[in-house]
Amino acid sequence: MRAVISLRVAVVAAGALARAAALSERLTHALTLAQRPWACGAAPRGLVADVCCDHGYLAAELASLGRRVVAVDIAETPLRNAVRHFADRGVAAEAFLLGDGVAAVARDAALPWCETAIVAGVGARTAARLIDAACDAGAPPRRFVVQPTQQHIAHARDLRSTLWARGYDVAEELWLDDNGARLRRTGRRVLVTLRAERRGDGDDRRPPGEAALLVGAPTASAARRSYVEHHRDWLADIVRGLPEGADARSRSERWLALLDAEARA
Repeated sequence: MRAVISLRVAVVAAGALARAAALSERLTHALTLAQRPWACGAAPRGLVADVCCDHGYLAAELASLGRRVVAVDIAETPLRNAVRHFADRGVAAEAFLLGDGVAAVARDAALPWCETAIVAGVGARTAARLIDAACDAGAPPRRFVVQPTQQHIAHARDLRSTLWARGYDVAEELWLDDNGARLRRTGRRVLVTLRAERRGDGDDRRPPGEAALLVGAPTASAARRSYVEHHRDWLADIVRGLPEGADARSRSERWLALLDAEARA
């Protein structure tokens, strides 16, 4: 397996497709934020690690745009699927790594520094753990693009808190109401994609407030409103089932008041 996973040359199939693969709107949000220029206006050009790459659709699209990419997954089957997809697209990867996130890239001496890390399609607490591991491995990425699955609001708060504690500011959020026409307004999937940039040394800006940790910065986005309303209703159901005076109930009631205020804004 190692010989396949550690490929550092193009995996090009005869008659490979020249056209770009059609990305879902969800993955397009991650692509858009990964390609954002830096604050100085320069385009990002360093290595991109697509963590939990699955079929490698996003990584292959980045490679087709001229980015140096490494596809990383903890499981062999999705990584083999990524190898095949790169071959079908006729694009090259720096490597296909079997490992647990950016830390696996940092441990590979043959790979350059990971400038941008994309963590999409996993739970918020799993994403937070991967961010912690990347920072502990040394030379943390300049940028994280994170798109967690929708979970309890406490998990989202943990993710944003981890980014702040590890020296990253959330610079941009893209919201997606991915329910579809036949699903209820606050249905099963309302997603946010975060672009987090590493703070410079000596940056002493204030940490985000509690509402921002829970649901991000206020915007006019209808999808964000759906997200806030969904989690407000979910939290209200939880509060009704908690005993009076319990710490969990007091915390949830405090959060519920914040979400009510956000929903009314």
